[in-house]
Amino acid sequence: MREIVGPKDPRNYGLDLLKIIAMYMVAVIHIMGHGGVLHNVEDFSANYVFGWSLEAVVICAVDIYVIISGYLYAGRTRKLKNIVYLWMTVLFYSVLVPIAFSIAGYEIGIKSLIKDFFPVLFNKYWFFTQYFALFLVIPFLNTLLADKKTALRVLVIGTFLLSITRVLALGADLYFTNGGYSFLWFVMLYCWGGYLKLYGVSEKITNKIAILLLIVSVFMIASSKIILSYLTTERFGEERYAGILIGYNSPFVLLSAICWVVLFSRIKINAGSRRVKIAETVSAATFGIYLIHENPAFRSNVISDRFIGFAGDPAGLMIIKVLGVAALVFLACFCVDLLRSWLFKLLRIKKISNAVGERITSLADQCYNKML
Repeated sequence: MREIVGPKDPRNYGLDLLKIIAMYMVAVIHIMGHGGVLHNVEDFSANYVFGWSLEAVVICAVDIYVIISGYLYAGRTRKLKNIVYLWMTVLFYSVLVPIAFSIAGYEIGIKSLIKDFFPVLFNKYWFFTQYFALFLVIPFLNTLLADKKTALRVLVIGTFLLSITRVLALGADLYFTNGGYSFLWFVMLYCWGGYLKLYGVSEKITNKIAILLLIVSVFMIASSKIILSYLTTERFGEERYAGILIGYNSPFVLLSAICWVVLFSRIKINAGSRRVKIAETVSAATFGIYLIHENPAFRSNVISDRFIGFAGDPAGLMIIKVLGVAALVFLACFCVDLLRSWLFKLLRIKKISNAVGERITSLADQCYNKML
């Protein structure tokens, strides 16, 4: 097999828009979860139904983000300078955010500050830790994806083992995917994105079918949680099996993410328009938005259990408040990341990243040549 490497594709601005939406979804997930809303609604009340229905809509956000990576990187040469730049961005926020809170008077432990300098080794951001490993194996995944039959077999077998068996085993983590919080699941998502792109699958699925599948997926995720929770509580006195379709590696969460990517990958926006520039700017900041609001110092002092009161509001008002706060968090973090981007340009971090990436590539090639 050989890796498919073609000319650089025109930028897909539809996927830029989807990255923005997905990151907003992530903010909603965190307000609902870390903020204490979902776990404080009255069981089986209107708030419970509305809350878990909203969760069913947004839970696919992480899968969307990784599938987009597969869609964009498949068939292209991976460049280490990209991950070096991301690493520098991670290090910037990993260190700066806790220091800022410490200066503001919040208690930040010295051990925590030391660990902040090694975000991957101490799993400061679980997403980046898994994504970092994924990035390193992209050339091998692209080689695998180059053969259509092999790629399809990997998708079928991998999805069955890592996703469908989780449902068949009533939620048991048979292959240690940690509910989708794993490098292994990220590999599978990347392969799905690459397959959609390389073999025109996204073009073969009509919008009507994609929307129908998306609606069915969200319904299955929400109804399984609500119905199984109710039935098992009535039967056993406690909730059981209610989360089997709501993890990141749930087959219906995966299907939802695929449908979102299919729908937005075909959106056409004329290059050079004002909307394109806005989409590019906000899309480029989405990773920074995640790094800021998911930083442990930010989360523990600004988000964790700060929105429990929403759970007591009328259901509609609760949802409006959650969406509104998520929008404010998104906007505030976006403004901060604009400043970070300006500072990085001033310090020529992109140029440094390129140089470091090229040096690492050169050293790696020399090592491989000696081994061969």
